[in-house]
Amino acid sequence: MRHSQRKNSFRIKSWIAGCVLLSVISSPVSATLPSYTEVSAAAGINAQVETNGMAAGIGWIDYDNDGWQDLYIPAGSAPNRLYRNNGDGTFTDVAAAAGVTGGGGLAVSAGDYDGDGFDDLLVVGFGTNTLFRNKGDGTFENVSTAAGLTHSQAGQAGAASFGDVDGDGDLDLFIGKWFIQTSPVVTCPIPVFYLNNGNGTFTDKTIEAGLADAGCTFDNPMTDYDGDGDLDILEVNDTLVGTFPQPKVYRNDGVNGQGVPQFTAVEIGLFDGLFTGMGIAVGDYNNDGDLDYSMPQFGDGILSANNGDGTFTASSLPGNGKGWGATFLDADNDGYLDLYRGNTNAGFSPPGGQPNVFYENNGDGTFTRDLLQQAGLESIDAGLGIAAADYDNDGDMDVVVHGQYGAVNLFRNDTVTSNNWVEFNLVGLNPNHRGLGARVAIVTTNGTDTRTQVREVGVGGGHGSSKAMPLLFGLGDHDQITSVNVVWPGGCRQVYTAGINQIKNLNEKACHTISGTVAKPNGAPVQGIRIQVADNFGLSTYVRSDANGFYSALVPNGTYIVFGSSTAEYSVSCGFIFVGVNGEDITKNCTATWTGPTLSGTVSDPNGQPVSGIAVQVADNFGFSETPFTDQNGFYSVDVTAGTYIVFGNSNSTYDVSCGFIFVTVDTESVTKNCTATPK
Repeated sequence: MRHSQRKNSFRIKSWIAGCVLLSVISSPVSATLPSYTEVSAAAGINAQVETNGMAAGIGWIDYDNDGWQDLYIPAGSAPNRLYRNNGDGTFTDVAAAAGVTGGGGLAVSAGDYDGDGFDDLLVVGFGTNTLFRNKGDGTFENVSTAAGLTHSQAGQAGAASFGDVDGDGDLDLFIGKWFIQTSPVVTCPIPVFYLNNGNGTFTDKTIEAGLADAGCTFDNPMTDYDGDGDLDILEVNDTLVGTFPQPKVYRNDGVNGQGVPQFTAVEIGLFDGLFTGMGIAVGDYNNDGDLDYSMPQFGDGILSANNGDGTFTASSLPGNGKGWGATFLDADNDGYLDLYRGNTNAGFSPPGGQPNVFYENNGDGTFTRDLLQQAGLESIDAGLGIAAADYDNDGDMDVVVHGQYGAVNLFRNDTVTSNNWVEFNLVGLNPNHRGLGARVAIVTTNGTDTRTQVREVGVGGGHGSSKAMPLLFGLGDHDQITSVNVVWPGGCRQVYTAGINQIKNLNEKACHTISGTVAKPNGAPVQGIRIQVADNFGLSTYVRSDANGFYSALVPNGTYIVFGSSTAEYSVSCGFIFVGVNGEDITKNCTATWTGPTLSGTVSDPNGQPVSGIAVQVADNFGFSETPFTDQNGFYSVDVTAGTYIVFGNSNSTYDVSCGFIFVTVDTESVTKNCTATPK
């Protein structure tokens, strides 16, 4: 269980140096223009008339665990569709036989909420939110009520996402609401956060978690924007008539004493300039080791570059029409994420009218836009929900677009290139068997040229859509993968090997803890000390001691060295020795010796004899207070920083104690303040 103070661990950013600024220029670096072919009809995926043009979500899910991505399409008032991937480039609609034709129809999210090894479906939309449990035999059952999704269904839900936000191993659930109609007023309802109880049921913890702010939400991915090892929530909000809900970043601050995650809404520049948020794309487009985000809206979109310190620099990304869903994908496998955005026309009525936008990444932090027609990514009836996947398992990213009033376009990637690639299926320990929330960093080389790329396993993003969970990395001309580093949900880091041009499973291994306390020589706990747990391969995990001086790091079996980082006030030693982990948890305590000034003295009777057991209180005007007892020599000592203090001697039944009620100023040197204990 995580502790309630803000964490500062698992910083993948520390692996990579450098940051690239955004601009949009006119000529791409890549020598290969991506090439796509629209194959919906040939693949057996057909348009279906939908009376509500907002039925636009779309989701990839390998529901039968055969290694091929299947496709679920919510359809509003029409029956929803589940297309089973036949493994030969075609699909078969099995929704009726699988029992998932109903359940609303605006947005979808996939995840194994009950930890049985099969991904389930949550479909949200027009007054009904439906949780379909995957029974593992090709069929699903509606368990919405049995699972505890009992929150008021008032309002039209616009987005949903699964993720383990409290670090206990099972998937929690966040549902964003779009609007509620109370004639003649349209208002934005509050979202719903469900905490997974670990037994197949959920409990509504929206208020307790600090997530009860209204927002007309169209997308809300769970993603670790600050790289501290837990999932935060990004809430992308629309602007409706008379309502102007701000998009929100909810930072995950850990769990409280009752095991409920605590979220804080923070202003970090991510949504700067966003007013009509419709969707969000997640990815490290500039390969600097942290996650960036792009949000379409009416007209120009927003591209937010992660500064690596918990803040973002947002720039305008030229667009046209009304932007909706978007996704990052490496369309040509050159090692840099491109961006695809869906649009509708200005009036949002048939037949759509505004083409989507494709932005090719030039490899220097800039993009070339409007290569849509050349790349073959024009979409019939515009595009709202967008999701990417390598549905044919050929090592490149394909795209599906759910447009207005039922149009569906499946774009098969037919790019001819010699660029290399690698694709990973994460196999987590149950219940989070897909490793949702895990972060994968790979280092590749070609001679002396080295590149690092980062991906996050997540299902949110793309305007009510659910992207595929396997992670595909384009490698360009790099022909060696020197390391594959995974930070699993919960914090365990593991290293893997892989070859190029292959699909590989990354299996999570059991982890154990190296934990202990950081304390002064007298046993007093010390908070905020940074502990580094390092192995022989250069892999380090960073954690900080909590209010009780406790730290804990998850590691697989191996040999480690534990370092305590000294500060301006403390010299920290954990004993420079190797710690072996082999199937069991290990305790390793550290000592923090104060190196700053002290305020100390003696308590003596009028004859100069020391008096033990006297409580001496040292306090300042800012709430600091410590009360040590004198030892057998009448001595007390308090570690202090520069400031002004008052020293009180606490009288007892035997002595009246006086330290002279005066202020004592401490600068950089220690100060002595003696007290007198007069017998009663």
